[in-house]
Amino acid sequence: PYVVMGRYFYQLEQYLRFFPKSRILIVASEDLRDRRRETLQMIFRFLGVDDAFLSPKFGQMRFRARHQRRKTWVGRLLTPVTKLGWVKRLPPSLRWHAEALPYFPFSRRVACPTLDDDLRSRLIACFREDVQKLRAFTGKDFADWCV
Repeated sequence: PYVVMGRYFYQLEQYLRFFPKSRILIVASEDLRDRRRETLQMIFRFLGVDDAFLSPKFGQMRFRARHQRRKTWVGRLLTPVTKLGWVKRLPPSLRWHAEALPYFPFSRRVACPTLDDDLRSRLIACFREDVQKLRAFTGKDFADWCV
């Protein structure tokens, strides 16, 4: 399933059966992370909304991969408590903290996975054609990608 989800052009082809290319905008997550303001302006223009709109929340970063954690059994047990009615009535900025509060003490850090050279080579070979099609379709080089 991870390989299928990582084949972006294959995923995109499903939408091209129903929507013209002009109605689809491809945005690399690296652009959103590294050039957030410019990327959001491009997205807003594509959607036909005010591209000058700016919010201080655009600078917030959550759920960074290097900070991933997995709940312990106690954390999983406490999760329903964060879904109680009083939590849902909090403003979104406070709600996120209230939901995360029991999570951190009752979770463990997830180690960043590594790929051995053989698996890495096989995955690159598996994704190569799909990435070439995506590059041709978008005109973007996706320079940060290893394929």
